[in-house]
Amino acid sequence: SFNIGSMDEYRFNDYAGKEFLSHLAAIITVCIDNHLGKEHLKYLGLIDNLTGVNNRRFFEQRLQEETARVNRSKAPISCLFVDIDHFKKINDTYGHQTGDQVLRHVARIIRDQVRSIDIVARYGGEEFSVILLQAGEMKAWEIAERIRVTIEQENYFSDGGQRIPLTTS
Repeated sequence: SFNIGSMDEYRFNDYAGKEFLSHLAAIITVCIDNHLGKEHLKYLGLIDNLTGVNNRRFFEQRLQEETARVNRSKAPISCLFVDIDHFKKINDTYGHQTGDQVLRHVARIIRDQVRSIDIVARYGGEEFSVILLQAGEMKAWEIAERIRVTIEQENYFSDGGQRIPLTTS
């Protein structure tokens, strides 16, 4: 029930309630849009534009949170750093657009090789980092090797049709 009243009989007309609710709805819409925009900007500030994975800022923030959690729970945690070998040569030989495609390709492979609870981030340039939650040293070695082998075995071609040899360390 929505009721409005006044001691002045001429204060409201038959449409006053509708006009008030319409105005209130417009204000609420602007507030929701502002909040969504703010959340979207916050999200964009934590994602690497080129690869679509998390960025270094997000990685460092989550690493602190997860380290604190691990100190409390004593659960295992591992961290991988993945570097594309000879990436400058790829950029110099095939161009920066191809280099960007290689970065997106490697990011996708890494994301596909880890669990959804793990955290993949572009650490910088051609470097990626992965936080492996609830994974000890042996599991981390297994995942790192799987990522390395998958990237090495993938056939990736430049726009000109040349196979680009990709390896990571």
